[in-house]
Amino acid sequence: MALPTIKYNNTSGSNTAASGAGPATALTGTGAYSGDGLGGGTQTVIDLSADTPNLSGVAVDGSAALWLGNAAGERHLFRITAVDDVADTVTVHVAPTTAIASASPVSWAIGGKRKDFEGDTTNCDWADPEAGWTYQLDDDETYAVTVEINPPLANNGAAPVVFRRSGGGTNKPVLDITTSIRIFNILTASASIEVDGLKGTRSAGSWVGSAFFRSAAASVLLAVRNCDVDSSNMGWGIDINSTCKFQLDNLNISNIDGAGINIGTSRPTGSIRRCSVHNCTGTGINISSPSSYVASSVMDCLIYNNGGAGISVGALSTTHYWSSILRNTIYGNTGDGLEITAAPNATATIEIEGNSFAQNGGYGVNAHATTALAKVLINRNNHYFGNTSGARLNLAAGAGDVSGDPLFSSVTPGSEDFTPGAGSTLIGAGPVVPTA
Repeated sequence: MALPTIKYNNTSGSNTAASGAGPATALTGTGAYSGDGLGGGTQTVIDLSADTPNLSGVAVDGSAALWLGNAAGERHLFRITAVDDVADTVTVHVAPTTAIASASPVSWAIGGKRKDFEGDTTNCDWADPEAGWTYQLDDDETYAVTVEINPPLANNGAAPVVFRRSGGGTNKPVLDITTSIRIFNILTASASIEVDGLKGTRSAGSWVGSAFFRSAAASVLLAVRNCDVDSSNMGWGIDINSTCKFQLDNLNISNIDGAGINIGTSRPTGSIRRCSVHNCTGTGINISSPSSYVASSVMDCLIYNNGGAGISVGALSTTHYWSSILRNTIYGNTGDGLEITAAPNATATIEIEGNSFAQNGGYGVNAHATTALAKVLINRNNHYFGNTSGARLNLAAGAGDVSGDPLFSSVTPGSEDFTPGAGSTLIGAGPVVPTA
């Protein structure tokens, strides 16, 4: 069975004159439709005959969607499962509620492209999906977000609800906020959400709680990939603060008025890979002190020119905590390259391997609490150079560590290139660090 991909274009889309999934040219109508749940929300056959539409080109494999709305602001998207072009009816996957047709005028649409997620705050597009629905935004477009995106679907690890770019254009689609909200704010327990190829900004206003993506509910899987976040008006780029599994991959996060990425205390488990986090006023990546049973990793990232530490790792857990810091370039941050805090008797394990710590304003690695770390820390094949306070505090040199000028190709702000140049101490050495 196919599932709908709801398509958007902020320039040519038209909201109520399109459902976003179906024929390229939308079929629309404003005649009264029947079968809208008058029998207690059990009728799935929607009668559109008042507008005598030609439904012959509407797919019945589940990929097309019907949009229904009314003057009261109720609006819903429904997956189409059958069409009768003689009777001018469509069958949808779930019966609409009586509220949809309770106020005139009404309208309906199949196909075309929608303009934005909202149109009203009563029932946004993303309130309707089943597992596996996709919301696809055209490239080179900016979409104003005035209501936090929070799909209320507990899909329990089934196919995620996906928000992605269409591709084929020059620039990623931009989701922009100007009020004190987050763009994505996942509040539904057991949700499975994927965000891919979008850009988040806040063009006006400022709020410390703003973020491109935030999770505060126990979720099965949260994945954010190939996205850009750039705004000095946001307090977080990414804020994961729930018991969940997360994947953050290939993100470019910059100019945040706080931490670029925050992994909170509510036992999230996952990975941060191939990300660039830079020029934030606070810590680049903050992994807070968890309660128990947590594993987080930061791998193959560029973390540079942030106003606090490059990475800060808390380790207050009294049970099983593992954090891996592997193959990162951590350069020019105002604080330590890597800051580790731990309470005595914590059973946390911190693995530090293959990183370059260079030109940070504090230590390369600052292990604040020696009691807990002395027996559990894995430390090898790292590079240290030019850190103001020194290479390490409360941490012995590891096997395979190197020092010396990395001779990065460019550290000029705005044109950084961390490729080691000829004669670099990194060439042929233990650390294998990302360059771009």
